[in-house]
Amino acid sequence: ITAWGSHITTNRFTESKPAPELNDFFRLMETAPKIGSSKPTAIYLGSYILDQKGLRFKIYQTFNFP
Repeated sequence: ITAWGSHITTNRFTESKPAPELNDFFRLMETAPKIGSSKPTAIYLGSYILDQKGLRFKIYQTFNFP
């Protein structure tokens, strides 16, 4: 696995905010340049392990895409 950090965070923001406080964010999302699209070659199901050997990723299952 070469691209550390290629992941999806599904619950980054949990604090409720009234809509007027999010106007700057919405404006940014409407005007930000498109970064294109990408297609994964595989999805790895696993967990991170931090011990005396360092930070490692243990893969339990790999789902490859053609």
